Parts: sequence; structure tokens; C-alpha cells
Amino acid sequence: MTPRSGADAPEGATVIPADLRKKPGPKTAAAKVAVAANAVTHGIFSSLPVIPGVESVEEAEAFYHNFISGLDLVGGSEEAVGRRAAGLLWRMLRIERFEVQVLVSSMEEVDDDYRKESAFSHLPGSLDEAEEAVTDATRRFYITENIPRLPVGLYIGEYDADAIVRYLTGGEVTLPEHLGDNRNSFSTGSLLMGAAAYVAESTGDALPKVLADAVENARDALVDAATALAGTMGRLDRMRRERQSLPEHILHANARYEAGLDRAFHRCMTLLETMRAAREGRPVPLARLQVDT
Repeated sequence: MTPRSGADAPEGATVIPADLRKKPGPKTAAAKVAVAANAVTHGIFSSLPVIPGVESVEEAEAFYHNFISGLDLVGGSEEAVGRRAAGLLWRMLRIERFEVQVLVSSMEEVDDDYRKESAFSHLPGSLDEAEEAVTDATRRFYITENIPRLPVGLYIGEYDADAIVRYLTGGEVTLPEHLGDNRNSFSTGSLLMGAAAYVAESTGDALPKVLADAVENARDALVDAATALAGTMGRLDRMRRERQSLPEHILHANARYEAGLDRAFHRCMTLLETMRAAREGRPVPLARLQVDT
């Protein structure tokens, strides 16, 4: 049924009150507050006494009460000015809270930002990944260095075995099928030493040299992992140091906003002093000079 208005609406038609037709938008007080809060793109610049979901009403009221109770206000006019001054000071303190929040949030994003950045570099994706790579390389270096002395049946995990075989072959020798399959069950006696012997036979090098070369390859891998860890730690440290101060555009915006609040706050305090002097019968200066620094 088409909504109608006024006396021309037929019987049974939906009638829209005139005040609602002329004033679209939120109608209730609660809805208007909610819509006003939607405009708070940057909470720091909000003129609301308390930013919903960000600030505590109880903390704000306690702050207002403590501030006003120390002013020795008399009468509604002084109380209104005092509450205005309290609100301005609360908003100035909001700037400090905002800046701290920005820095904390920026610090918390360092790891994620580093992970995205490292995707386009040779560095590990995280500090944990870099530390794990050093642990793995250290273990593999130990195993490679001690291949002739390890127990014959010692189980060596698949990834460790793959890496140690690469150290043995140097990427230049292809192992035969009986040595290349099922590397998840490599053991020093059955396969790794067999792989070393096959490399020695294929290259014409002595077995001790093949084992020594494998140790050097394992050492190089450990050095590379340690270097990557140092690079990761250094980059993360630089990223954190870079975020210890706010960006220039935020600092400038905050400074301008805070200067306006500060001027308004001091005008309120000057007005309170004038009102108090008049109430107490003391002379009131006709003009006051405020110097902004």
C-alpha cells in the first residue's frame, strides 16, 4: 500500500506524520547519538565527552568530578564553565592516550609487516622461522660432522636426511635408486655412509674428502642460517625503532588540535578567575593578555 499523508489519505492508507516527512534521519535521542558517533572517523578529534567503545564513562565522570571539586565553584554559571574546562582538559589528555595507542598498535604490527616485506626478499618470514632454521642447521652440521661415529641404526628425520645428502653430493651427483628412495628412514650405517661411498666412487675422491666436503657444506649452511637470523633481528629492530615516534602528519595535526584546546581551556580558567573575583568583591582586570607559545 502506498504511504500517504494528511487529509487526502484514503481510509486504510498508511499515513506518514508531517514531522517525519520533513525531517529524514534518526528520530530518537539514542539514534541521533549513534549517528553522531558514526562521524568520528578519528576519535581523537571527537567533540563527544566520551567516545563510545573507546573511553569509559565511569573514568570520565570521575575525572570531571575530581577536577571540578578542586575549583571551589559557586553557582550554576561557575559550574558550567568549570565543567567546560574539565571537558577540554579531558580531550587534551585524549591526545596523549591516542598517541600511545598509535605507537602500541604500530609496534604490534611489526611482525606482520615484516612477514609481508620478507616475502619479496631472501630473509626468513619471521624471527621464529629464522631461529628454527639455525637450530636445524646446527643439528645437521653435528650429524654431518659425526657421520662415521654415529650409531649404525640411528634414525635421521626426512628433512635432515635430505639436507645431509645434498651436503654429500654437492648437487653434482645423482644417487642410485636404492640410495635415493625412502630417505625418511636414512640411518648412518645403512644409507648415509653408502651415499658417501657412492659419491666418492663417482667423483674419484677419497671417502674422507667427501665427508670433509660435506662438513664444509653443512658449515656454510649454518653460517647462512645464522646470517639470515642476524638480518631478521636487525630488520625487526630497525622497524621497531622507526616506529618509536609518530608520523609527521599525525604530530602536526595533533599539535594544531591541542593548541586550540589549550587556548580554550585557559580562556575558561581565566573566566572562572574573573567570576570568582567578582563574587568575592575583588577588582577584576578589564583586559587580559594571553601569550601562546
